[in-house]
Amino acid sequence: MTIVSDSMTNTVYRNAKTFRHLKIDFSRERPYIGYMFGRLGMAIKKIWQSSLILRHLVFWISAFIPFFLTVLFIENFETALIIATFIIAPAPIPVYLHFLSMRLFFEKRKYIYYAISLIFILVLCGFFFERFFYFIVNDPDSHISGIPLALFFVVLTTAMKYFKEGITKQYRFQEDRFKQVQTELALLKSQVNPHFFFNTLNSLYALSLEKSDQVPDVVLKLSDLMRYVLDSSNKKTVPLEDEVQFLKSYISLEKLRISEKTDIRVSVKGDLKPHCVAPMLLIPFVDNSFKHGLSSSIGDGYVYVSLTMERKNLHFQVKNSKPQPESKDKTEMPGMGLENVKRRISLLYPDKHQLHIADNLESYCVELLLNLKP
Repeated sequence: MTIVSDSMTNTVYRNAKTFRHLKIDFSRERPYIGYMFGRLGMAIKKIWQSSLILRHLVFWISAFIPFFLTVLFIENFETALIIATFIIAPAPIPVYLHFLSMRLFFEKRKYIYYAISLIFILVLCGFFFERFFYFIVNDPDSHISGIPLALFFVVLTTAMKYFKEGITKQYRFQEDRFKQVQTELALLKSQVNPHFFFNTLNSLYALSLEKSDQVPDVVLKLSDLMRYVLDSSNKKTVPLEDEVQFLKSYISLEKLRISEKTDIRVSVKGDLKPHCVAPMLLIPFVDNSFKHGLSSSIGDGYVYVSLTMERKNLHFQVKNSKPQPESKDKTEMPGMGLENVKRRISLLYPDKHQLHIADNLESYCVELLLNLKP
């Protein structure tokens, strides 16, 4: 019979109370554990990239295991181990000798020396394969030809080498091409935006010379346009609805400087909300129509802007009248922004766009078809 005293009861109660109030927050340990695993992964990656011997050792072990498991399904463990060892253990000799021969002769276009060295490697390694087989099997009546086996490993590893180099070159080419395209897109975008603002500031300057009361409204609208350009400059795509609203704001700004007799029409059809487009992609066409299509010396010009969205297909058209040759400003450079936007469209929407330009004596029409499917 066990007798429990009051002192023992009090001790147990105090210990239980202590453990009850002892809280271990394992969530605080998780960041540390994640940090340690991250450091371990970085260390393994560094060792893997810096150790050529380790990578080759892992390759040959990876080659040994499938052979061993394949034979193990048919034979017993000892036979599977003997066959896999015989096939894989001497294989590095002809493989590395052949790679050395390729570096010394084939890559330097010494093909005769390469052919002689290849024959020598196959014969030598074939003889070694046969001796190694007799050593493993220990059966005088058994025989195997080592040259075909050596040739097999030479052909297989050479094909793997060129396949890996081809994949690596293709990856690097795609990576370099992607960086080049991104750089070119950034350059084109940086050229389009100042070109657009240059034309708008010219309009503002013309109104200021006339001491027009519309200058404050123009400055306010221009600030809104600049805000949109700055907000969308770092985005790959923007909602199509926002881009269209930007076009309308720009057109309303241009209306302040042109004659009231000028026929300006804007037509937007279709559901724009679910679709996105590259920012500042459409404005150069509209900007070009106002800057180079209308002249202050004529009042009967026109600009027609039409945008239709059908499913995933965007149909955008800008048509404008052309002033007489003598009324053009000869200091201007028409089409500077259009050349940039043409290149930009071809980079952003390859095989997903059609651009048609009709340049006549009396009119200029741009028609753009875009497939906005992601």
